[in-house]
Amino acid sequence: MTLPAATLALVFFTAMAGRIGDFKVLPAWPQLAENFEFAAGKVQDRIEPFIFLGGIVVERSRHVIAGSVLGCVVGAGIGATATAGLGFLTGGIALAGVPPASMVGCGIGGLGGAAFGYPLDSYAWE
Repeated sequence: MTLPAATLALVFFTAMAGRIGDFKVLPAWPQLAENFEFAAGKVQDRIEPFIFLGGIVVERSRHVIAGSVLGCVVGAGIGATATAGLGFLTGGIALAGVPPASMVGCGIGGLGGAAFGYPLDSYAWE
């Protein structure tokens, strides 16, 4: 199970924990629901500080993140388009190079975008 799916499942079952006790299919259901609510609360208490710290890091480096993502998209597009254009000239032989060219373009564009965004975020780390 991937992390987003596990997170959604945890949220869903946490929300449903109070309802599980109402089913009363077995005598142990209310106790299981109470134990689950207690465990989910403990997990939430331990995870919240890391979420706050992650939010601080993202807030302080938002321009670097945005620049690298936009640079990656633009670089991958340029690399793929240039290689696809060569594919027309070579009769389709160069089309095999589209994925590596877009990966290289993404890397170069991402680094360039991060370099443009870094001066905007450098004040937040001083």
